[in-house]
Amino acid sequence: MITVSKLSIGTWGVEISWDREKLAQLKVGSLCGVTVTPDQPILIGEQKYPLVVFPTRVTPTFDLEQTGDGIPCANETMANEIVQVIQAKNQTVPHVGLMSVPGFFSIATISNVDVCRDNLVLFKFHVPRIINGERCGFSLRIYKTSLDKPRELSWEKMLPTTNARTAQKLFRQKNEEMKVEEMASKRACALADAKTKSEPNLSAIQLKVLSKAYPETVAFLAKPDAGNAAAAFAAYQRETLALTGHLTGSLDKDEFAKAAKVLINASRRKNPALNDVEFQLVAGWRLRGYDRMTPQQRFD
Repeated sequence: MITVSKLSIGTWGVEISWDREKLAQLKVGSLCGVTVTPDQPILIGEQKYPLVVFPTRVTPTFDLEQTGDGIPCANETMANEIVQVIQAKNQTVPHVGLMSVPGFFSIATISNVDVCRDNLVLFKFHVPRIINGERCGFSLRIYKTSLDKPRELSWEKMLPTTNARTAQKLFRQKNEEMKVEEMASKRACALADAKTKSEPNLSAIQLKVLSKAYPETVAFLAKPDAGNAAAAFAAYQRETLALTGHLTGSLDKDEFAKAAKVLINASRRKNPALNDVEFQLVAGWRLRGYDRMTPQQRFD
């Protein structure tokens, strides 16, 4: 049986046919990324986009419904990355990873990332509004869009004109301003990324220090495997509970006995699981320049 999904971005829309039997193999409520190539590139502002990725959800009747605004993409690489992000949101447990910044490192849960985009729109009122005695026939609006919820209005500026050409000119000016800000942000991120890559990678020694407190979790992180995400999170739950007394999430019956055993072992330790000296050495290697000190300076 064939089902038809209606997808849209702005004023452009498309209907896609699906085999309902294939959709029935997916879990109800799961998110899917659908990549569409329009006959003509989508024009947003003055930029043309040859691809659009639509975030969709499988309904109880095994149809696909659009969950958020379509995301225009400049190339296949960008489209594939967004599809992967959409698929990752189906993960039932948080990912566990190493969080590291100069002066601090820890094992932490990482929530599924989202794709948020600011979309500038020239909005025309059916009836001009009177603002401070001026007729405003248009406004500039910025909508924040994400993968699995409707767009949200985050900024609006009334335009004191009813002339379409004047409004378009103000729209183009604001669009150029946003492009300049975006390029500056990208340059700053690129510089920060280059600086990070030029510094020594301390992940291995950081994990070694943390392995005393999180032996099972670090074993999973040392050999990453997406299929072990649930087991890695369960190990992180148990070991965090033993170390801090704080439970992240909830334990099922199978995990309760394991957690109790970890707690008993932790209570028998004579020495703390984390060595303060080792932690400070690794944390301060870049932040305090320990790598540039003599052995005696580090000792002092």
